[in-house]
Amino acid sequence: MTNMLACNPKSTDRVFMTPYLREYISNGYAEHPDLYTDDFRILDELRNDCIFMEANEKSLNRLIKYYAQLVFISSKFPIDVCILLL
Repeated sequence: MTNMLACNPKSTDRVFMTPYLREYISNGYAEHPDLYTDDFRILDELRNDCIFMEANEKSLNRLIKYYAQLVFISSKFPIDVCILLL
């Protein structure tokens, strides 16, 4: 069993990044954003899961997965695409 320290996370609002990413893909890449509909849905679900989570190991794994996705996205899109969200 892992010992975990429960801390109150910062509060945030439910935000959907995918409209901004869809627009950027539509304008900046030669691909249709509908190709990434499932990826967008998963990204939004990960974010929402991380906003409303409990202090347990499963939640920690979701946070790590969400962080990894953010790092990956930041290598593919300019930082200011979703600047209003941060």
